[in-house]
Amino acid sequence: MLRIIAPRIYEDDSGTVRRWDIYDESGQVAKSRFCYSIERPWRDNAPNVSRVPNGTYSVVPWVSPSRGPVWALIGGTVSPYIEDVPDRAKRWGVLIHIANYPFNVEGCLGLGSSYAEESDKGGPAVWSSTKTIDLWRNLVHSESHIILSLPE
Repeated sequence: MLRIIAPRIYEDDSGTVRRWDIYDESGQVAKSRFCYSIERPWRDNAPNVSRVPNGTYSVVPWVSPSRGPVWALIGGTVSPYIEDVPDRAKRWGVLIHIANYPFNVEGCLGLGSSYAEESDKGGPAVWSSTKTIDLWRNLVHSESHIILSLPE
């Protein structure tokens, strides 16, 4: 099992940055600052415009019609299927994919190797997203169970 805890380290009206720390089976930090993620700011958990709600999620491989192979979050009020929304989930299609700026994600998480609180486009950003997604893919390719915790 792979466990990631990703606390928010920066948030403003245009976006949110999280630091991703990887933990081993015994609960010890195996890799601090594996990467950073970029999200939209909090907008009352509205689909496609709000950051992901705090909580614990399973992360599963997924094929997006628009982005190809990515990863989906499942748990709490989040489902990969819009069809589940009327029954229990408020959010659907929350993915992990390539993105540098909050406007590159629609309620998803973009990964990068470093971050800036103020970018050339205004607001926060993460850098080297394509390379970081490749590192992520190499890390998780043989994992059967991935848990992502997004605390306050």
